[in-house]
Amino acid sequence: YWSSLLRTYAAYSLSIILSTIFDEVVTKGGGLPHYVAWVVTLLWTGLMNFFILKYSWTLGGSRKDKKSSTPQAKPNEGEEED
Repeated sequence: YWSSLLRTYAAYSLSIILSTIFDEVVTKGGGLPHYVAWVVTLLWTGLMNFFILKYSWTLGGSRKDKKSSTPQAKPNEGEEED
C-alpha cells in the first residue's frame, strides 16, 4: 500500500511542478493570455498525468508478468475439450 501511495504522490508532485513550468512558458514565452494558457495547460496536464502514472506503475513492478491476472478456467475432469 505505502509504495503505491508514494509512487502516486511522487507522480502528481512531478505533474504539479511540470504544469507550472509549462504554464509559465506558454504565458511568458508564447504570449498567450492567461485564460487560454490555463485551458492548454489543463489539457496537457491531463495527458501528462496519464503517461506519468502509467510509467510510475510499470517501474513499481505492479505486474509480476505481462499475462493477465485473471485466472483461466480449467476444464472439468471427465469433460472433453473442443
